Amino acid sequence: MHTHTLLIGTGKIIHDVVVLGELTIERPRLCNPAKLEATVSTGQGFEPQLGDTVSLYQGATRRLFTGIIFEITPEPEKREARILAYCQMRYLKNKETYVIEGQRLDQVLAMIAADFRLRTGKLPNTGYVIPSLVADAKTLADTLQQCIDETYQHTGHAYAIHDDGSGLLQLKRADAAFVNHLIAADTCTGVDYSISIDGETYNRVKLYRENKESGRREIYQAQDSSTMNRWGVLQLLEKVDENVNAQVKADTQLRLYNQPQRRLGIKGLIGHPDIWGGSLLPVDLTVDDTALRGQLMVEKATHRIKDGHHTVDLALIGGGFSA
Repeated sequence: MHTHTLLIGTGKIIHDVVVLGELTIERPRLCNPAKLEATVSTGQGFEPQLGDTVSLYQGATRRLFTGIIFEITPEPEKREARILAYCQMRYLKNKETYVIEGQRLDQVLAMIAADFRLRTGKLPNTGYVIPSLVADAKTLADTLQQCIDETYQHTGHAYAIHDDGSGLLQLKRADAAFVNHLIAADTCTGVDYSISIDGETYNRVKLYRENKESGRREIYQAQDSSTMNRWGVLQLLEKVDENVNAQVKADTQLRLYNQPQRRLGIKGLIGHPDIWGGSLLPVDLTVDDTALRGQLMVEKATHRIKDGHHTVDLALIGGGFSA
């Protein structure tokens, strides 16, 4: 059991707030914002306001969430209010046009953060220089995700952007997002497991682009005959720009998508503050007499805190998993 403290306010006026019932923090992946929802006691000089800063602490110093109130549902007769707060990644929903030339992913993130007054942690050098990319009236999240995808396709390194609760945007490689917090029968209360080739599973990747000089369409392809024989042809078809190494991209996408997608739902896992959308967690479970061991990525983590008890519900995905 841990002591949790919720602080709400602005400037020098900060209130130590009483939480009524369960507080939840939802932390998805793919440049989506974390959100906190709670019902709080009001009155005695405290009424939450839109734009107030919300900070949730575990113990004296560990911050689990930092964000801004975007929605309030007051119930004055009960002297309480329901609040919805987002971390600063909520501002990545803003749209803007960027022409990116000769910049790395970390440099693009730093530029966007400066333009929209977002705070970042120390950003690692991501290595790959994006030669040219036009993001026309796209959300900031979409622009950053496109840069993440470009970097992955040319380096094999997957990156994720998230706010770790400190109020700073962090940029991390996926292999550095491992959390040594075992998912096992004695650490959670419920399990739901499935394996599928009905979603983003492809065993033939075909990319094309128009050659402006010759006037002909160029085709780049990668495929796996063995899985095509087992599952049939599952084809991904995409158009690529002229500045993309299309064959490298096709080979990379085949490695990524030529496998079943495994989904694992977990209820009531013992809470851990470092679990967020994008984290990798170790799994050691037996489901219907099938032993599941390996690592899966968190698609969404929903932290639940009530009366000092901290649990987390997880939706996990991945293919790199042995059964």
